[in-house]
Amino acid sequence: MPGGRKASTIVHMNDRYGMHTTERTPSAQWDNQIVPGIVEAHWLLADRGLLWFKCMDYVWDGRVHWFSKLAYPVLTDVGFEPVDEFVLARMPGPQPTLNRVGTPRRQVHARHAHSVLMIAHRRKGT
Repeated sequence: MPGGRKASTIVHMNDRYGMHTTERTPSAQWDNQIVPGIVEAHWLLADRGLLWFKCMDYVWDGRVHWFSKLAYPVLTDVGFEPVDEFVLARMPGPQPTLNRVGTPRRQVHARHAHSVLMIAHRRKGT
């Protein structure tokens, strides 16, 4: 059965978790939600306050979206100094053999079965 925001099996998930109002693409989500969230966290934290930022690189629409790589310049530009990073690796699930339309699936990118937790502190005086 095809998935997505309009699938009947996940309609309750859309309602329960507010997916109807989330961004439709990862780039829009990054620009419209995540970056402003980092800016807001900088504004709220005291000097040397810690920000814990967890993200995941993933494949969407045939492209790899490197959110963990995008985060470092944003953090430093806003006024954070990254101090540590944890990588949570887990076993990937089985790779589907068919696309949603029933055609054979060909894996092009590595499975991104890890997430990154970055620890950064607010630089004093920023």
